[in-house]
Amino acid sequence: MHCWRSSLKLAHWVLLTVLLTGFVSANEELNRELDLTYSSPLLATRGDAQLTHLELDARIQVIPEVDRAGVVSGPKRLEQLIESQLEIIDFANRAIDAGILEDELVHAQLNMMVNSWLAEQYRDRAFAEQELDDYTDQAREIYMRNPDRFQTESAISFSHILINAADDAEARAQSLLERIQAGETLSALAVANSDDPSVENNQGSFNNIELNMLEAGFKQGVEGMAEGDVGLVESGFGWHVVRIDDVLETGTLPFDAVQEELAEEAKNQHRTQVAERLLRQHYSEPLELEDGAVAKILDRHAPIQR
Repeated sequence: MHCWRSSLKLAHWVLLTVLLTGFVSANEELNRELDLTYSSPLLATRGDAQLTHLELDARIQVIPEVDRAGVVSGPKRLEQLIESQLEIIDFANRAIDAGILEDELVHAQLNMMVNSWLAEQYRDRAFAEQELDDYTDQAREIYMRNPDRFQTESAISFSHILINAADDAEARAQSLLERIQAGETLSALAVANSDDPSVENNQGSFNNIELNMLEAGFKQGVEGMAEGDVGLVESGFGWHVVRIDDVLETGTLPFDAVQEELAEEAKNQHRTQVAERLLRQHYSEPLELEDGAVAKILDRHAPIQR
């Protein structure tokens, strides 16, 4: 297999030397050197821009997993990704030709960008080494320690058709109720007849709405209804044909209902703990500043007086 190598154009074979002049002690200069060397089979070119398989793999790896499948779902999406990477490489090549890399401040900026990325990778890999296969036990502990958090208010799921307040609103609602009782579908009748503007999006259905959030007249009308009941309710908005789809009484959510959410919470807590241990290791070493360093920085970056 042919592996592509070229001179530095930020693309295929990269030897990036980053020089950062700074102060460590007694004005000693510090030279930073970063070697990013790799080789990979050539994948695509456009003009002087050249993209390798390894570079495309690296780009795909930073796409969130939930979106990654869509990006590589077919030739067209993949071609769009390849084109976007070639565009970046082309502009990077032009930047180098324009002399941007001759500026040591640019070198330092690139160095700090790489440092930030490496630090993120280090934290992620440190957690990956300690990540548990299953956080069910930790999720159950959160559940047991916070009983008040999982209390639920009385709520209902319902479907309705709203007929705005008018002289014949009750009669129209009664007619629709009779058609439902005769076997017609409430959702279809809602789309065709409801004055509720949300009907286009929800076909008249609402899920797990706390009773205390309902309009007073509507709340009073549905409180005596049981799951499966269909009837008429009057509210300040008009007349409703209402079907109760589900009733959730005041109580405690079962663990199974929140297990997945709590397992993710426990995993994030574990991730935070690992990160905090890394920070403690970092801050165990004292901070040392060159004499007068802060004053020099303030002088270099003093705001312009107007």
